[in-house]
Amino acid sequence: MYADLVGRYARLTADANFDGLTSWDSGTGTIRTVIGNTGSGPSTNVRLQNLGSITAATSGTVTVERIPYTGTSPLAAPVLVSNSTVGISGGQMLIPISGGSPWDVYAITVTLPGGGGEDTTPPSTPSGLTVGSVSAAQIHLAWSKASGGREESN
Repeated sequence: MYADLVGRYARLTADANFDGLTSWDSGTGTIRTVIGNTGSGPSTNVRLQNLGSITAATSGTVTVERIPYTGTSPLAAPVLVSNSTVGISGGQMLIPISGGSPWDVYAITVTLPGGGGEDTTPPSTPSGLTVGSVSAAQIHLAWSKASGGREESN
């Protein structure tokens, strides 16, 4: 579950009963959140905010899995809690979490349609850029100071 957190990490604001980590993978359009119940309350709401900065979608597919606290007993697989489409309104998505027990962990996967907000705009070439080959393993890039650049050798 933690190994699935790839891409950019985002800030997660915890409440009194839950804490965790969240990440955004722009290549797959996937938000992954892992939260743990710190032992007090059985429910919380996960509110994803600022989604308008990564997608124009009005909904996403949300999968919630629970890893129940079993003490020292092994767990064969996470328990599927829900798999549904959840709306996005005002750049926010609200995912209710309930029915768990103290010390349970939840894995929440949100898949946005269209692969998310990956930046597909190619970078522009700085004006005055020149490229010269120094050797088979080294190139020389230079651009004029008028364009704010500097000379680099790699």
